[in-house]
Amino acid sequence: MAVFNLAPYSFFNTVSSEPPLVMISTGLRSDGRPKDTRENVKQRQDFLIHIASVAQLEDLNASSATLSAGESEVAHLGLTTFPLAGSRLPRLKDARVVFVRTLHERTTTSGATPPR
Repeated sequence: MAVFNLAPYSFFNTVSSEPPLVMISTGLRSDGRPKDTRENVKQRQDFLIHIASVAQLEDLNASSATLSAGESEVAHLGLTTFPLAGSRLPRLKDARVVFVRTLHERTTTSGATPPR
């Protein structure tokens, strides 16, 4: 069974319209290790950005729980997914908007420190 990472982000930002690019910031865990999303995108090169609605607020908040690497937030929360044309990744059934993205570039900010 496939394991899908689901991580809430309070923001992402449009970087360019041509080519169409968005930026996410993954940060670090409090112990300084990279978060799962960062490693997954680095290894797999593709990801989805879902836009949650108010009706999904409880699941959105619950998806921020720290789970073991390799444990799926999607399965943990019992969320439903279905295939998405143009992506190997499935989309969340209840998300009204989803962006299919491919890694364009990774940048590290110097002096970045883990949260306390």
